[in-house]
Amino acid sequence: MPDIDLSATDFAAALADIQALPETPPAPALPPLLSGGQRQGDVFVQPDEIVVDRRMRRAATALGDGQEIVIVPDGNQHVLRACTAPGGWVWVWKADRSMASNIVLLLVVEAPAYCLLVQPGGPNPHAPLGIAPGAYSICRQAEPQVVAPPVMAYRPDPSYPIRYVAD
Repeated sequence: MPDIDLSATDFAAALADIQALPETPPAPALPPLLSGGQRQGDVFVQPDEIVVDRRMRRAATALGDGQEIVIVPDGNQHVLRACTAPGGWVWVWKADRSMASNIVLLLVVEAPAYCLLVQPGGPNPHAPLGIAPGAYSICRQAEPQVVAPPVMAYRPDPSYPIRYVAD
């Protein structure tokens, strides 16, 4: 290693710079908090007009700061993470899977809270989405399943006379 000739003042300045470095790396920047429609892979966040009354709050799950709820458990998992501050709430209602729609859950975010929709892993990870205060329905894209009709062998009724058309 080569010798470095530093004056005492240069050494003191370099040492002060090293000591001023943070011990932990800075936290990653938050994604922008949007109140409009957003998409993360096959999960859609759509603004909704949900009015929350006392009865609905009793049926809801309240998420505190840092709490998560899994939206899509299979494949590329999607997770909703609540980020609350004093006075802010995140309310979640899981959708009934027997519903004909693609709604996975209903979400109400009360200021000053916000939510992050993250995908913790999988082969095709997506960037997190920032969800601003408001009311939303979170849907999953579903492709229609085309089911072929069963193949049935043609069996003519023996009582039905078969007639051929002459050439």
